[in-house]
Formats: sequence, C-alpha cells, structure tokens
Amino acid sequence: MKNTCSFPKKIFTATLLLFLNQFFAFGQSFTSSTLQNAGVITPTSLQFGPDGKLYVSQQDGSIKVLTINRTSANNYSVTGSETITLVKEIPNHNDDGTMLAQPSPKRLVTGLTVAGTSDNPILYVVSSDPRIGGASNGDINLCTNSGVLSKLTKTGNTWTKVDLVRGLSRSEETHSTNGIYLYEGNGKKIMLVAVGGQTNAGAPSNVFAYICEYALSAAILSVDLNVVENLPDKQDPTGKHPYKYDIPTLDDPTRPNNTDGSDQNDPWGGNDGLNQAKIVLNGPVQVFASGFRNPYDILVLKHPSKAGKIFSIDNGPNKNWGGNPTLENGNATNKYTSSEPGSQDVGNYDGLEFIGDMNTYVTGSFYGGHPNPIRANPSGAGLYTNSPSGAGWRNDNSNASLPLPSDWPPVPVADPRQSEYRKAGTDADKALLYFDNSTDGICEYRYSGNALYGDILAAGFDGNLYRIKLNATGDAVLNNKDATRLNLDKPLGSALEGKALDVTSQGDGEIYEGTIWVAVYSANVIKVFEPATVVCSNTVPTADDDNDGFSNAEENDNQTDPCNAADAPSDNDSDKISDKWDNDDDNDGILDNQDFFALDNQNGLQNNIPKIFNLTNADPGTGFFGVGLTGLMSNGTTDYSALYNSNNIIAGGAIGALTVEEIPEGDAYQGNNNQQYAFQVGINTTQNTGIFTVKTGILPNYFSSGTPEDFQSQGMFIGTGDQDNYVKLSLNANGGAGGIELLTEKDGVATSIEDALPGAIPQTNIVFYLTIDPASNTIYPKYKIDNAMYSFDPIQITGKLATAIQNEETALAVGLIATSRGSSKRFSATWDYIEVNPGDITSINFWHNGAKSKNINLYPNPSSDFVHLNINEESSQNYTLKIFNNLCQQVDERIINFTPGSDDYGIKMGDYPSGIYYFQLISESQEHSATIKFIKK
Repeated sequence: MKNTCSFPKKIFTATLLLFLNQFFAFGQSFTSSTLQNAGVITPTSLQFGPDGKLYVSQQDGSIKVLTINRTSANNYSVTGSETITLVKEIPNHNDDGTMLAQPSPKRLVTGLTVAGTSDNPILYVVSSDPRIGGASNGDINLCTNSGVLSKLTKTGNTWTKVDLVRGLSRSEETHSTNGIYLYEGNGKKIMLVAVGGQTNAGAPSNVFAYICEYALSAAILSVDLNVVENLPDKQDPTGKHPYKYDIPTLDDPTRPNNTDGSDQNDPWGGNDGLNQAKIVLNGPVQVFASGFRNPYDILVLKHPSKAGKIFSIDNGPNKNWGGNPTLENGNATNKYTSSEPGSQDVGNYDGLEFIGDMNTYVTGSFYGGHPNPIRANPSGAGLYTNSPSGAGWRNDNSNASLPLPSDWPPVPVADPRQSEYRKAGTDADKALLYFDNSTDGICEYRYSGNALYGDILAAGFDGNLYRIKLNATGDAVLNNKDATRLNLDKPLGSALEGKALDVTSQGDGEIYEGTIWVAVYSANVIKVFEPATVVCSNTVPTADDDNDGFSNAEENDNQTDPCNAADAPSDNDSDKISDKWDNDDDNDGILDNQDFFALDNQNGLQNNIPKIFNLTNADPGTGFFGVGLTGLMSNGTTDYSALYNSNNIIAGGAIGALTVEEIPEGDAYQGNNNQQYAFQVGINTTQNTGIFTVKTGILPNYFSSGTPEDFQSQGMFIGTGDQDNYVKLSLNANGGAGGIELLTEKDGVATSIEDALPGAIPQTNIVFYLTIDPASNTIYPKYKIDNAMYSFDPIQITGKLATAIQNEETALAVGLIATSRGSSKRFSATWDYIEVNPGDITSINFWHNGAKSKNINLYPNPSSDFVHLNINEESSQNYTLKIFNNLCQQVDERIINFTPGSDDYGIKMGDYPSGIYYFQLISESQEHSATIKFIKK
C-alpha cells in the first residue's frame, strides 16, 4: 500500500542536507510519539503486514492486528483491532510429556514475521511454555521441548493455523524460541529461528535449574519450509491443532515407548535432556549457526549493496549466574560442579554477530563463543540431571541408576569449537560491536530517503533505540567504539518510557514509509519515530535546536543529541528539567539527596500490603530498572544518583533477579554511612496494619565463590530509609566461615547478633524473613538454608524505626543490601525477589517448658476459609494439633507429620462458625507446646 502521508521528498531532502551541511552541524533527527489506543500488554515483537496493518505479539501468546491512522505529524492512533488467539490455545505440557490438566491459558511468544499478500496475509509465529523457572523457582516441570513454529493463514475473515515444527528447545527460565526471519531466494525458502540457550555460560547452574545445553539449543536454527510445508497434515490428540513435523527425540529411559519405537507423548517433555530433540542428518531442521547464549532476533539485509548479510545480537552471560563447562582433555562435559568455575570471568556484553552472507554461507560454519558440550563432545559430554528420575552426571550406561538414553548422543557429528568459551570484548570473540545493556530486537532501516538507509536498528532493554552504522558492503561497523568494541555512539532514540524488545521500520512505498516502530515491553506501548529535518548549530547553549524541551547545554551535559528530538535526557517527573539538572526528580518537594524514595512522589504511602517485587522485566514497570524499587538507603547528603552505577547492575533479567556485579567498599554501619546499592521501596504500614512478613531470597554463588573477608555481607533490611536506623538480616563473612548476622542500628549505634552456619557456605538459595508485629513493634527474624528453618529470638524496636512502622504519615523502607567494608575484594551479589505479605501470626505463647523460642505462624489470619500452619523446627516429628473455640471447648484434633522444608499445613475452616479459635500445637515428646489465636471471618 502506497504511503499517502506528506513526508519530505527524497530529492528535496538530499539537496537540503547537502546545502545545510556546509554551514551547520546537521543532526540525524526523528520526532517520537506514542501510538494511541494500541491496547497492547507486554508486546514482544512487531511487524507490518502486506495488508498495511501492524502485527504485534504479546507475551501471553495473543497476536494483535492493528489498523492505524495518521491524522497529523506525530499523531498515530489505532482505529481497528483484531486479536488472534490460535497460538495462545496450543496445549502446554509438563517435562515428562504429559499434557497440563487445565486448558492452556497462554503461550510465551517472542517472535513473529508476516508474509503473503494484502488479501491473504500469512503469519509465522514461534511459541513455547509460558512458565518461568530457575533461580528460587527451581525446576517447575515446564516442558523443555515446548518450542513450536506455527503458520497462520487468513482467508476472508478467518484465520487457520498449522504447527509446522514441534519440539524446539526451551530453557527452564525464559530463554526460548525467539525472533524469526523468513528468507526466500535462490530457490530456497528457509525460516531462521533464534533459539536461546539452557545455561548462563555453558555449564549447568543453580540459577538455570541445573539444566544442560540441548542438541538444538543456543543456536540459530534453519527450517527448510520447502520440505516442511509440503508434508501432509497430522492431528494432535485434541483434534484442534494440526501439525506437520515433530523433531525426533531421544529414547527416554524413563518413558514407555509407542509401537513405532517413539516415546509416549513425544515430542513433548525434554525431561531435563533425557528426551531432548535430536539433530537429524539432512533433516529439515538444522543448526544454522552455533555459539549463542540467547539471541533475541535474526536479520538478513536487503539493501542492494548489502543484500544477504546475516546478523544477530547475542545476550551475554551474567556474573554469578553460572560458569563455563568442566573440561576433560580439553573437551567440554556436562558435569556439574558446585563452585561453577568461571562464573565471575564472563563478559556481560551483548554482541552484534556477523554470521555471513546467505549467498555463500555454509550451514553450521559460524560459532559465536557460547559453549555447548553435547555438540562439542557428543561421545564424552554426558548429561547432568537434577530431577526426580535421578540427580547426577550420566556418562556410563552401565550405571543402572543413572542411565543415558540407548540412542545417546543426540548429535551425530562433533564440533570441538563448541568446547571453548569466547569472552566478549576480547580478541577470541569476533562480535563487531558490543552493548553494555540487554539489546534485543533488530531490523534494517529500509527507507532510501534517509541517511540511515541500509543500517541496522536495535531495541535496547535500557530504554534506548540504537543505530548500527554499516559500511558500504554491510560486513563492518562504523560506530565509534572503545578498545573492547563497546558502542560509544549516542542512541538514535532515548527515553522510550520503558524496556524495548523489538523494532521494525517501513521502507520505500510501504505505509508510513521512513517511520520506525518500537515495542516497549515494560510500558505496554508502541513508540513511533518520524524522520525530521533539523537545522542544528549547537552553538547557543540556551537554545533548543531540536525543539524537544531541553536546551542544547542540558543535552550536551547529559550526553544526548541536541540535534535529535528523539534522543532526550532522562526526566522522571516529566517537568522538562533533566534528572541530572533537577534536584527533585519526583517533584515531591524533598531534595534528591534527602529523599528516601527519590523516584516516588507518594513516598511509598500508596504501597499497601501485600506487595511483591519479583524483580522481573516490566513488573511493575516503575522505579529503578522497572522492577519497582524507588530509592536508595540515604545518608542525607549524597544524591541518590551517586549511590549506584547502572553499568554495574543487571536488573529484571530473564529469570527475574537483580545483580550487582561488583559490591564496592561501603557500609551503613554506624558512622560509615557510605553504603551504596542499597535499593529500597516504601511500604505503607501503621500500628493497625496487622502482623506482616518481609521476605527476600538471595542466590549463590555467594562472595563470588571465594572466602569472604572482613565485613562483606549480602541480605535484606527494613528501616526508616536512612543509614542510621534499620534492621539488617544477612549472610556475612564471620571470619571467613560465613554466618548469619542480625544487626540493629538505632540513631547510628549498632548491635549485632551472629549465628554460625549449619555447615559450609551453601551453594543453594537462602531466604530471609522479618515478621513484624506493628502493635508491639516486635520483629521475629528467621532464615531458611537447604529447606531448614532457623530463628533468632524476637527483638523489640524503639525510636525512629518504630515510628516508621507505626506512623500513618511515613512509609517503612524495605530493601536489599550488600557490603564490602574493609575488604580489598569485590564480589557479585544477586537477589531473587522481595515480598511483603500479611497474615503471618506469631504464636501468642512461645514453646513452653523452657525450650528455645521458635516462631509458629498461622496465616492468613483472619481468614474465611483455609488457614495455613507454618512450623519452624529443625527435625522431622509428629505434632498433635488441637483446636478450641472461644469457650475453650475442643472442636478438632489431628496429627501433623512434619518434615523440615515441607509445605505449610493447610486447615479448612470454611464450615466453622465465625469467631475466635485457639490452635494448640503439641510436640510428639510432649516436651513443649504453643498456642495461637485465630479469627474466623
């Protein structure tokens, strides 16, 4: 469809540019706006179709088809919308292949492409299991063979779907089947599919649920559509989802076979690798390019002088999330080692990879540097599993308890290169350009009337849109870069209102030619960029050459482009004073250096309990990095912006976590007050809030797998928001042995209690709990290690912290803290979540008969139906539970079989009359008991 909008004509623009460049510093400028009435939720990919409509995938598997109208410059709105749910309805499965009992509520979709004609558009979509495991979630039994490539065809007003390929790999967390690119040329019809890896840097790790790389993971795959689309249709058991091709899987030793020799429920359920899909020689699905950790997108250029060049951006590994494979005689294996070697020596850059030229490229010839032991060393890599079917390294079929599949390995030919980890920013890695933040969707700018013609655009999860300048032949990058090839060019567009995942542009003759469209995942919006002609001298500091509301001087100071209206400084309160120049970034009347919640103009009073911060992408989409934290523990003099460095932080990543890569010298302890990176959020509590629990999980490898020194620590805190009044519960150095410290500081004076660890510093998650009774200002500290619960005796809070807990006019600060005071070493620290939940009621009477105090919790309380009993004991035993009404009449008695780390015991109270009840818990030896008051609504 021909664009009817009045953009500048190509010849006039080129002539004007040539003239102006003789006299002015001419900026490549765009203006930006938000697509109105888009109605999208967590958009992940987008592309215009041949029908002139914008196709947008959402994380839940829905596809939005948007009809768009431009009424004036920078004014776009949706005038019609269609929602396609065919992909969303694909059934989900567990990792043993069994179908989920409930109908599929959603599918994870992160890639689509549109082909066909205006009357009959064709939509290709990749999807996978929507669940997210890893980190503290662990292995949640999601299907690691759940990736599906689907084809949707529209005839008249009806869409139909056929699943072309089933059984693509999917990690335990969110690395999945991502971007796709349809290539047609030289008689070929190939779908390139970017498939994420199962690991952080090649080896199984705690954060990635101990899974290994699969035969078809961590790669760009090619699907021969000339073959697959011409296969006969088959039908799935539901009768609703026809399909073409299932990738053959290993003969899972834990699963019965069908009469044809395949495993029951194939291709579903990778079973931690025992049933993973195999590489089939000369099959329609092949490893096109290997060595990718998590490529979000794939692109083949069409510019006349660059046509055929293949690119992808790979998301690099994170410190503390897992290391490189164990080597034997130089060959990678899938052994698991609790120290996860190399997890600190990884390059956390995202690299632009030039894969080759479609006209001459040999399938499989590119290796990007992310190891895959199975492809590198098929006969010797083995397989590590950490599942109910057996935990350990499987490398010998004579071991009946840990057998490999009889047709192991799933890879027919070894590629020894894939044993080698190639660190980003070094000579070993060949990426053309690096970004220091997650950089995901890419597209080619295809409008010849603009200087960007033939360059690559990249969507940054840091809220920026980047331009990658290519040379005339498309095989080299012209961006300014440092010695490690890190991009130094200013963004083409900034302040996208959130984390961007994908970008598309419109070429010559297409609707809205020259425009750029960005899917902003965290803000649930589509941003639109229009080309603009800006005469920019950048010589008058007080002038605003690009008319974006910020002066040239302010833009230069913020290192944004004063000649590009789409590149503007960060401005949290939208008052047209940049955060760098504004001393009150949330416009609440409190100066930034004294504001405990500098990005929250309500200062936490709107955050009522319950409040959960999963530290995941776009959840809730506010505060630092979009994860909801709005301030830093303040010393009253230092501006909050100087208390952290965003380049030292990985936030809202795939698994939902916040990592500070290097904890610097500093501590809130007493007079030090130089604590950094202590992110916090305000929670509205009063004397009448009722008992609640603050809970935080931290992730290994603690202290970067080294011996902790001096006052290094990692944990959580509650406080007033300053560095003089708080309670901290943390894993600390404890002379190098590691311990759990409970530290209370009041008006700058600290008191510390130390618990020795039950063993060595753990290689599993640690969970901290602070249960708070606002009425009495009593805090009950607890922590969990290896599913065993431990407690400190309760502490009484007075002073300013007591006021923060009880006062209606101030919020309680809840946050994450790590220190490295006194140590010359730096370490990486990772937090998994922070939660504030109501209803944990601590026993009125602690354990009687002289036993050590233990917290017995009953929640929710009050309740109209189920109530849960939480027991914090260290050994298995039976308990007698007796329930009495308010007349002291016994109304129930039962035996509870307790095992440390087991789920809390649920008691149905729905049939009981409303009123007050007392739960009495008596130990098996009858040596101690506790009584708890419960209110039935």
